Amino acid sequence: MTHIVFVTYELHPMTPGGAGVLIASAARSLARAGHHVTVLADFGLAEAVQARRHAQLDNVGAGRIDIETVSELAGHEPAEGSVFRRNSERFRRALAALDHKCPIDLVEFPEYAGMGLASLRAHRGENWLPGAKLALRVHGSLELIDRAEGIAANQDQLDMYAMEREGLRLADVVLVPSRSLGALYSAEYGILPQRLVVSPPPMEDLLAGLEARPRLPDPGHFLFFGKLQEVKGCVQLAEAAVALISADPVRHWRFTFIGRDTHCSRHDRPTSRCVSDAIPHAARLQFEFIAGIDRMSLPAYCVRPAAAIFPSRFETFCLAAHEVRACSVPLIVPNIAAFADSFSAATGCVTYDGTTAGLQRAIERVRTDAELQVRLEHAARPAYPPFTAAYDSLFSQRAVHDMRRSSEALLER
Repeated sequence: MTHIVFVTYELHPMTPGGAGVLIASAARSLARAGHHVTVLADFGLAEAVQARRHAQLDNVGAGRIDIETVSELAGHEPAEGSVFRRNSERFRRALAALDHKCPIDLVEFPEYAGMGLASLRAHRGENWLPGAKLALRVHGSLELIDRAEGIAANQDQLDMYAMEREGLRLADVVLVPSRSLGALYSAEYGILPQRLVVSPPPMEDLLAGLEARPRLPDPGHFLFFGKLQEVKGCVQLAEAAVALISADPVRHWRFTFIGRDTHCSRHDRPTSRCVSDAIPHAARLQFEFIAGIDRMSLPAYCVRPAAAIFPSRFETFCLAAHEVRACSVPLIVPNIAAFADSFSAATGCVTYDGTTAGLQRAIERVRTDAELQVRLEHAARPAYPPFTAAYDSLFSQRAVHDMRRSSEALLER
C-alpha cells in the first residue's frame, strides 16, 4: 500500500479555506483507491481530535486515512528565521519523524508560502527521503495573489516569494489543475514542461450531492459566490453593478454576494468595507450579502439567479465556479488561464475581457438575451478526469525509474 502524505495548514471542515476542502476530498478519493493517506496538519489539538473523528468515518474501502500534527511530531520550534522559514523546517522535521514510523512514497505540499522548501532542499541536496517523490500542488502562490491585489510587499513577504520560487524549481513534480494554468506557471517560474502533471481536483467527490434544482431564473438577479477578497474581483463587480443600476434607476436588479469576509491588506480593513464603499446609499436595497453557507445548501441559492459572476483577477481553478455550474447556473468569467480549459459557451459560460466595462456588457448581454440564457443553462458541464489517474501515473513512473536503477546496478556488478 503506497503511503501518500498531504502537508497542510487547512483541512475541511475543521478550518476554513479552499485548500482544506481539496485535501479532505483528495484523501477520501485516494483512500478509496487503496492508498494509505496521512494528512500532516499544522493546527491545534482540538482540531486534530475532530479531524481524526472525520477520518474514521472516511476510512472505507481498501485504504486508510491518518491524521498527524506537526506539533506532535516536530519537537521544539526552530529559533531562527522568518515565520515562513521556521514553519518550513518544522514540516521537514515532522516528515522525518513520520517517515521513521511508516516509510513515505509521496509527499504533496501546497506551493504557497514556501511550506515545502526545507524538505525540498534536503531531498535534493542531502538525499533526504530518497524513497519518496516530493511534489508541489498549485493552489495559488501568495506572490501571484499579492501581485493581483496590488499589495506592496515587506521584506518577509519578499523572502517568502523567493521561497515559493525556489520550491517550484526543486520539486520532483508540480501538479497543476489545467494545461493553461500549467503554461502560466511554467512561464512565470521557469518550470520545465516535463515536470508538470495536470491534476484537477477530485471533482467526482467534491460535486457529490450538489444536485441542481428546477430553476426559475430572474433576468435581473446575479450571484457572486466565494470569499470577499480583493483578488476575487468583488469590488469590481459592485462597481459594474452600480453603473448598470445608475444607467436606469427604475430597472429591477438584484445582486447577491455569498461568502465569508477577509482582510484587505491593500486598505487594511475588511474587504466587505471596500465593497460597501463602492455602493451608494440609493442602490443598497438592490444588494444582498450572506456571510457564508454550508456547501451542500448551495443548490437552494441557485434557483433564481440568471447567472453567477466570478470576476477574479487571479485564480488557479476556482472550485466555487465549478460548484455553481454543477447547479445548472450559467457563468460569467474573465478570460484568465484558470478558466480557459473548462469554461466557454459550450459549457454554459460567457467570458469577458477582465475590465469593469467588459463585465457590464456581459451582464447586460445575459440579462437581455433570453435565448442565450436558455442555451447556457442547458449547455454541457465541464468534464473531469478521474482524480487518481495523476497519482497512478506518478507511481508507474517511479516503478519504471526503480527498475532502471536496479538494472543499472546489476550491470555495474
